[in-house]
Amino acid sequence: MILGAGLDSFAQRRPELASRLTAFEVYPPGPQEWKRKRLVETSFSVPDWLRFVPVDFEAGET
Repeated sequence: MILGAGLDSFAQRRPELASRLTAFEVYPPGPQEWKRKRLVETSFSVPDWLRFVPVDFEAGET
């Protein structure tokens, strides 16, 4: 398992390694949706083993 954030590009840079794992990208929903759209626009696919996990880091108890 790999935990990435934001504009992490491990899944795109090292697919031969990443495809043997499950990668979780944890980031706020808005920027995460932008990244997903950019991946498609730039001809990168979103592989089955890459999971986007939208998280509001400011919500919850303090």
